[in-house]
Amino acid sequence: MSNLESSRDHLSILATMSGRLNNDLIGWS
Repeated sequence: MSNLESSRDHLSILATMSGRLNNDLIGWS
């Protein structure tokens, strides 16, 4: 796997995690 591919995977994982966090925060508010 190239560095570009792995970094893209990390970005998508981070985006998914941050999206879940945002949903949790919205649910709490």
